[in-house]
Amino acid sequence: MRFSARRTRVKAVMGAAAVVIMLVGLSVGIGARTAEAATQTLHAPWSLIGVTESGPVEEVFGGPNVDAVFAWDAEGEAIEAWQRSLPLGLNSLQAIADGQAVWVLTSAEDFFA
Repeated sequence: MRFSARRTRVKAVMGAAAVVIMLVGLSVGIGARTAEAATQTLHAPWSLIGVTESGPVEEVFGGPNVDAVFAWDAEGEAIEAWQRSLPLGLNSLQAIADGQAVWVLTSAEDFFA
C-alpha cells in the first residue's frame, strides 16, 4: 500500500513539473516570428514550442536537423517520443495536435512553420 501511494505521488509531481516547464517555456516566447512567414526558429539543441498545425510528426517537423520530438501525454501520464533514427512503429509519439507543447531536439538550427 505504501509503495502504491508513493508511486502515485511521484507521478503527480512529475506531471506537474512537466506542465510548469512547458508553460514557462511558452510564456517566454521561444521561437521567432518573421514578417514574411510565420516560422519559429528551432535552436540547437533544445526548443520548447507550441505547435501551430496538426499531423504526423515526420510531416510537421520535416526539417533535416530535427532529431527528436517529445510531448507529455496527460491522459497516459507519460512522455511520448518520436526519434528520426527509429522505425516509425517504435515511436510512441505518432501525431501532433494543433496547440500541443513539445520539446524539439535538433542537431543544428532549424525552422518550423
